[in-house]
Amino acid sequence: MADDVLDLDELDDEHIARIVGDFDGSAHQALRTALGPLYGNPGTVLAAVAELAEQGRIIAGDNGFRLVDPAAPIKLPQHHELLRRAARLGHLGPRLLAAAARRGELDVDELPAVADALGADIAECGRTLDLLVEHGLLVSDPRGWLRCLCPALAASAAGHAATPRLPSPPREFRKPAVVRSTGSAAAVSLSDTEARIVELISEGFTNRRIGAQLGLSEKAVERQLTRLFAKTGCRSRVELVTIAPRRGRAAALRGWRAA
Repeated sequence: MADDVLDLDELDDEHIARIVGDFDGSAHQALRTALGPLYGNPGTVLAAVAELAEQGRIIAGDNGFRLVDPAAPIKLPQHHELLRRAARLGHLGPRLLAAAARRGELDVDELPAVADALGADIAECGRTLDLLVEHGLLVSDPRGWLRCLCPALAASAAGHAATPRLPSPPREFRKPAVVRSTGSAAAVSLSDTEARIVELISEGFTNRRIGAQLGLSEKAVERQLTRLFAKTGCRSRVELVTIAPRRGRAAALRGWRAA
């Protein structure tokens, strides 16, 4: 059996509770909230509990052990595999993860500002962002925005000292383009990057060329298109171009990237 590989499912809450030990309900709830999808991983749960014990946040109570200040952030230990994955991506991995953690979520529209704040090449930032998604550190919500896998990962990543505070996007980039949804008469707002992608599609650009034009990876463009189709109800690139008016924002977007 030495060559056999067994894939183990995540443990349910009852089994995790037995593994962790005699904790009260509020402690389990705090761990479940902080770890999110990692709560079913016994190694991660035990490592988080050990970290809390070292911090003096676990004390004995009337109904077993309890967590001091359950509302305070619970962090993953710095030796956790997810944090090591970020470190293996080079200097930008932990810094981009920290940026996502501090902002709560990241959109591709913010990538030029993030790259500028980090003093990094925007294309390299895009590639590293894709790798953070590929390695499971960042996940995409229904809007296509990226956030840390769980609050505990965000709390651990946010403390990265080499990540400066990121500026807010310029005011003019908060004014969305408006299109008509194919499914109804309701107006649908497009971000500046989305509007620019539609404009480049209308000019016959492939995803790769769009990425090169905007300083994004091809995967990032694909994520944006998936979100565009879901947002507008379009089923093809041609239909997308038909309903979305060209806004001529190329110069403004280039100006933001160069700023």
